[in-house]
Amino acid sequence: MSETGEGAAFVAVVVNEVTDYQRQLVSGLQQGLAGAGVPVLVAVSHPRNGHDGELLERLIGSGRVCGVVLTALEDEGTEESLCRSAAQHGVAVVTVSRRIAGVPNVECDNSAGMGELMAHLLDEQGVRRPVFLQGNVDNPDAQQREAVFRREMAARGLPVREELVLLGDFHREPAHRATARLLDSPAWAAAAPDAVVASNDDMAYGALDALRLHGLRVPDDVLVSGFDDVPASSPSGHDLTSVDQDLAAQGRAVATSLLEQLGGGAAPAQRRVPSRLVVRGSTGGARSHAAAAGGGVAAAVAALDHILEMSRSFSAAADIEDVVAELAAHLPRLRLRSCFLVLAQDEVAGGPAHHDVRVALAWLDGALEPIDGVPAFDQAQLLPPGLLGRLGDRVLVQALFSGSRQHGYLVYEHDDAAERSRISDVLQIDLSRALDGLHRERVLQEQASELERLVALRTAQLELEVATRRAAEEGLRRANAELERATLRDELTGIANRRAFNEALRRQWEHATRAGEPVALVLCDVDSFKQYNDRYGHQAGDECLRRIAAALEGAASRADDLASRYGGEEFAVLLPSSGPTGVAEVAERLLARVRALAVPHADSPSGVVTVSAGWALAHPRPGDPADALVRAADTALYAAKLAGRDRAERAAVEDPAYS
Repeated sequence: MSETGEGAAFVAVVVNEVTDYQRQLVSGLQQGLAGAGVPVLVAVSHPRNGHDGELLERLIGSGRVCGVVLTALEDEGTEESLCRSAAQHGVAVVTVSRRIAGVPNVECDNSAGMGELMAHLLDEQGVRRPVFLQGNVDNPDAQQREAVFRREMAARGLPVREELVLLGDFHREPAHRATARLLDSPAWAAAAPDAVVASNDDMAYGALDALRLHGLRVPDDVLVSGFDDVPASSPSGHDLTSVDQDLAAQGRAVATSLLEQLGGGAAPAQRRVPSRLVVRGSTGGARSHAAAAGGGVAAAVAALDHILEMSRSFSAAADIEDVVAELAAHLPRLRLRSCFLVLAQDEVAGGPAHHDVRVALAWLDGALEPIDGVPAFDQAQLLPPGLLGRLGDRVLVQALFSGSRQHGYLVYEHDDAAERSRISDVLQIDLSRALDGLHRERVLQEQASELERLVALRTAQLELEVATRRAAEEGLRRANAELERATLRDELTGIANRRAFNEALRRQWEHATRAGEPVALVLCDVDSFKQYNDRYGHQAGDECLRRIAAALEGAASRADDLASRYGGEEFAVLLPSSGPTGVAEVAERLLARVRALAVPHADSPSGVVTVSAGWALAHPRPGDPADALVRAADTALYAAKLAGRDRAERAAVEDPAYS
């Protein structure tokens, strides 16, 4: 096992977030590693922040990490890169839930637990129309639990109504919104479901909230079940039936697999931890005393007040010093023994970032430590020499970032207090927002100063060159006008191009949505144009396209109509505020005008060049995508080609908004 000057190397547990699920898993892991004296580092890798993976790879390469635990991250690319980095540096790896070739895995027995739950609901409680709340579609636990749900329904001859399969993404708020939409939908009114089966507890609590707001009683009107059986900050009265997957035992199993590798041996490819059904009041079982008493409300309110206070204080910070001062003011209430705020060099001093960071705040043993004289250091060290060794054996790292920019990170000791963990998550978000706001303000100030300098310089020059400036401005105006005209016109045919069409479609679609008016589109394609080019040559083909473009532009006679070259031998005619009769007439007129050109085409059945057209008409509603109109017209064009060419076909689709 590798050692550093700061003590034993860490086992890094990589998670997307810190919830009760991760806390119980890490608690079991720490129990399993306690005898070996291996500390645990929890690294939060946000799925939208690529810098987290880079920091972890640097930590692995630094020798400070002896083992890595991957917990089914949303970004599978991060998992793969960390596995490669760990293999390169001889670091032990174990996955939880997700199976990766050659990497030991620990998982719960989803099949047995979910099967037991479905038997309880379907056989004992008589459920026949359940809603299913899916987890993250790429998560292996979510996939296994849904597969068992479908299997058990099929085994009893019960259909799965797909409109009742909702995506909750393993989080309360998406599950709440999906359930609320379902409650307001015709699917619920037609045959009200009798249960909600959620892939985890957090989504089950979101569904419970939505059901309660709609006046439905659990379990009298609807049964609700979850999976995980972890503590949650739930509204009073919620007493959830769930499947206990024994996360602490999974953590201990992960520790066993790591220690086997660290001892020079090989861990088994898979360790499966049993799960068990826990029946409570939400599916008709006995209500627990805690649920009946509604405990935990006061703690939740206090945590919410603290969150709001932190958010307000950070939003009012005028500079980095204010941010640091506000963080120091809130740390006593968070009851953290140790906490470090580490910022990128350019956040602190305006210098280049590279990988250099600096400690902006040090909180040790409940008091601020002086940081004057503490030099900058490489972020792969995590903390400067002498400070890392003063932390305990449960350390959490949270990156502070906005978009693709990393401002720094927080390092602190953590425990199993749920309300404190939730506040620390909000702290990460609020700090990131405050630092991003200050960074943007600094950039704007620098840009404004540079702009003022350039304006002053230019003004001095212009005072001496008024005539030259006026001539240059006029030339620039003409050049810009010509450039704009050129960018919106097709170089070959001279009519509007694809860019002009897209802009016109967007503008007319927005107007039609506001005004409640229709908008129509005719797509045309030159019939057998490849054969034409092959027989007569590309110069003749270009001339043919120019003549067809002129004919189509003449057919679009109203001021707001737009004929454009859509691409290749395809053309589009946009017809705002047109009814079906008018659109059909325009489509037939387009075909007739092209026939009237009488461009010879020996490979055409009629002996002349013809076009096929497909058209669609829409009454757009708020939220409808404009490209659906294009797809409908394109489908109709394809039908016209199949029907023999030289004809116009109207779109026939199920959605009444596109026809």
